[in-house]
Amino acid sequence: SRNPVTPNRNVKSLAFLPNSRAVSSDVGPERIADPYRQQVMIQVLDHASDFGGGQTILMQIIGHLDGADVPFEVYLPRGGRRYDELVARHRSQTRALPANRRNRLLDMLRLNLGLAFTRAAWRQNAKVYVNGTRLLPFVILRAMLFRYAQVAVHLHVAPGRFVRLLVKLLQRIQPHVSLICCSDYIRDIAAHSFVETDLHLLENALGPDYVAYAERCTSKCRSDGQLEVGIVGGVHPNKGQDLVLSMPEDLVGRMRIHVIGPMIGEGGWSADLVTRAPSNVVFAGPQSDVARYYEEAQIDVSIVPSRWAEPFGLVAIEGMALDTVTLVRSVGNLPFISEKTGALTFTTDATCFASLRTLLDAESAALIRLKNEQRHRTLAQYGHYRIGEVLGKIGMIHSPPSWSAQESEI
Repeated sequence: SRNPVTPNRNVKSLAFLPNSRAVSSDVGPERIADPYRQQVMIQVLDHASDFGGGQTILMQIIGHLDGADVPFEVYLPRGGRRYDELVARHRSQTRALPANRRNRLLDMLRLNLGLAFTRAAWRQNAKVYVNGTRLLPFVILRAMLFRYAQVAVHLHVAPGRFVRLLVKLLQRIQPHVSLICCSDYIRDIAAHSFVETDLHLLENALGPDYVAYAERCTSKCRSDGQLEVGIVGGVHPNKGQDLVLSMPEDLVGRMRIHVIGPMIGEGGWSADLVTRAPSNVVFAGPQSDVARYYEEAQIDVSIVPSRWAEPFGLVAIEGMALDTVTLVRSVGNLPFISEKTGALTFTTDATCFASLRTLLDAESAALIRLKNEQRHRTLAQYGHYRIGEVLGKIGMIHSPPSWSAQESEI
């Protein structure tokens, strides 16, 4: 067994120098002889400066690297809440790229050029973790000139033709490329595109606040026979909030639907939805604390009515963590979440309202049992990340043999 040694932050700044081993006067022989000591710099590249499902898990990865005393540096666009948070926590390891300007093609060009003109990004003998695929052009150019020690690409959406071409090109010039998928759904699609590639699953998971809420809450139901229903997400045609327009009249007086999220629909779609929605629909706008809103509004049921194939479906597991009976449309990764958690599924707006009618007619004890089952299964499946295990498997970090059986707890 190894003796615990207090991490020396001064050593970290020297440990990534090529062909060198940093030694400090307070580092004992146990630290120097440690075969699991990480000596290679890990460069984390991301194209987004704000938060999303992919960025949330990346923050957990960065926290894991920092906690394991692994040398790393993060490259991302300046501006945005996540950039500010990274600068506050890891100022010396954060490298700013040009800010995004809401033009995907031009932003991709600017970010890759920004990397190309950043001297540290050309560091030799580095490992690179690419969150998403927009920075792959630079990674390919860099690999052509100086191969990386290891490359990992985290896929958060289904790879299109252009992305498949980039990944296959990278695999031809870089011998060590690992693909990490955010969900079973994305992994199944990637398996058809990259037949001879070893794919790894690293799903999104609940944030610490949701885990804490799920662990402390006690299931309860309203006694007045009315359901409070929550729909969380940006108000957009792809997200399916317009299902409220087809609500049967007999349900209007028996439930209230809270639509929580910013208006992001194109043209006048969002305004038209607000105008035409039944009187029992409340447009609450974006909420900084959804858990608090759910608790104060006594939300009983969550609906994820997305019409497009959700790559993961974070709001589904968050709804179950908040002690609500959760219904999801059978698209994208949502059926996989249902299999693991017991979330109810529907295929059409009509079947969704049929399920809501069944919940209205159910006894309180049955609803409480359903809430408990979904919450406990969600907590067991998504209450932790497998970051240490996955990073060890792909060779991104050198972990002790016993680490593969452990999980990175939030």
